[in-house]
Amino acid sequence: ATTIGQCVDCHGENLAGREFLNAPGIGRFNSANLTGGQGGAGQNFSDADWVRALRHGVGKDGKPLLIMPAQGFNSLSAEDLGALIAYVKSVPAVDHVPEPSDVQLLGRALFMLGQIQALAAETIDHAAPITPAVQPGVTAEYGQYLVRVGGCVDCHGPNLSGGPMNGAPPDAPPAANITPGGEIVGW
Repeated sequence: ATTIGQCVDCHGENLAGREFLNAPGIGRFNSANLTGGQGGAGQNFSDADWVRALRHGVGKDGKPLLIMPAQGFNSLSAEDLGALIAYVKSVPAVDHVPEPSDVQLLGRALFMLGQIQALAAETIDHAAPITPAVQPGVTAEYGQYLVRVGGCVDCHGPNLSGGPMNGAPPDAPPAANITPGGEIVGW
């Protein structure tokens, strides 16, 4: 469910693509239409194309996908990745050709300086073994899996101790410390 929420956050309720970030001076970013409708990836993506895009952040053309959070999807078990692909393929087709994203001068400079991470494909260990399935339940092991695939570490850091967010604009507020010693003490 966490990964479906991420898809909806970026691609819209109907997965037909939408403007998901507009940062003046940095850029305007539109997500792809994932459905099988006109302008949608679902029209011509094979299962292998979906795996490449989701797990590795690489498009059908072999190029890295802009602002694709593949680092979280990369940790999905084969079973969960298959379920996600099956769901996306089941969504009704929507005819929609999203506007191309526009990275502006400051955004390009921040990308070049490594201040904004926009190409997850460049940071993923593509040879890492696929995460084995984790039995859902109220366990630390399943919680750790959800933290990895849910993207929690993308903002809160590898130890969930917060601080500056990886890939966020320089003026973004720091992520909260969500460890027992941080902001959630007493929860």
